[in-house]
Amino acid sequence: MNENKKRGILILPALILVALITQIPLIITIYNSMIRWIIVRPDLSKKFIGLQYYKRIFTSGEFWLVFQNTIVLTIISLVVCLILGIL
Repeated sequence: MNENKKRGILILPALILVALITQIPLIITIYNSMIRWIIVRPDLSKKFIGLQYYKRIFTSGEFWLVFQNTIVLTIISLVVCLILGIL
């Protein structure tokens, strides 16, 4: 077995662990975003609603206003930080 294969085999467990640690919470979050679930009433059954929440968000005018404000604030913060970093 050559050196590159040995290195690949030795690093594989760490790569699998990092993938699990990062991807499992992401998958759970995506699943939870498609469930109608009342946090204060966990005894009520969870109902799968798919992309209804996303449809409601992206068709809302308020969302796009908030999104625009977030982009403007991010750009302003970035410029200020870059200027202060250069000084």
